[in-house]
Amino acid sequence: MNWSKQFPEDIFLTELKELVLQESPSSNKKAVDNLGEYIKEKLQMYGCEVEEIIQENSGNQLIATLGHSDSCLLVLSHFDTVKPIGGLKIEPYRNEGTRIYGPGVYDMKAGVAMILTALYQLKEMNKHPTKKDPIFLQQR
Repeated sequence: MNWSKQFPEDIFLTELKELVLQESPSSNKKAVDNLGEYIKEKLQMYGCEVEEIIQENSGNQLIATLGHSDSCLLVLSHFDTVKPIGGLKIEPYRNEGTRIYGPGVYDMKAGVAMILTALYQLKEMNKHPTKKDPIFLQQR
């Protein structure tokens, strides 16, 4: 099977835009936690069990698992950015065909969008992992 033909680009682009439009600077726990809640809901919607690790001074961490086995594939990511609140006014989200711009697009919200899109596609194709795959999302 050619998986690239199965990739739902429209879902990925929609997800990436949603992630970028939710500003989440590392220095703002509330903003990072708000985005974390959005991501947590998405992970649960795609069948993951999600554990939230509460942090006192920084954004909470998420550990999501999918599947039921002792062997696993580990996926790591983060969803905070270095841009302060208001960064979207200076560097607004924009899609210029083959390039997308905005706070956190490259580091690391596109990675989170890829994870969510892959989980979406697994659910759409009714594919279930036979091993337990953890996904660890944290603030840097």
